[in-house]
Amino acid sequence: MEHEAGSRSCQLATSIVYPGYVRVIGLMSGTSADAVDAALVEWPDGPGVRPHRLLAYVELPISPELRERIHGLGTAQASSPDPLRELVALDVELADCFAQAAARVAAE
Repeated sequence: MEHEAGSRSCQLATSIVYPGYVRVIGLMSGTSADAVDAALVEWPDGPGVRPHRLLAYVELPISPELRERIHGLGTAQASSPDPLRELVALDVELADCFAQAAARVAAE
């Protein structure tokens, strides 16, 4: 979901939680599915040029078993007889990995 810079939710985030700047956690996992990368970045609030500052970075490895399941589903070679059930299960497990990475980088 995108927000306008002056939207109510952005105003609340910058004026209540972190006055004068915005903190964002970015999360990703590449096609190799070997890890979840998390970065905590800070931007000064305001309309001018806003150089960011990296506050913390975490790389949370994905287990070989989970990586094999991800690639198996992505190549239509899932070991599960029910690919939809496997997709839903992977969605939940990956969400947990992303949540763990976000929590770790926020704690740094």
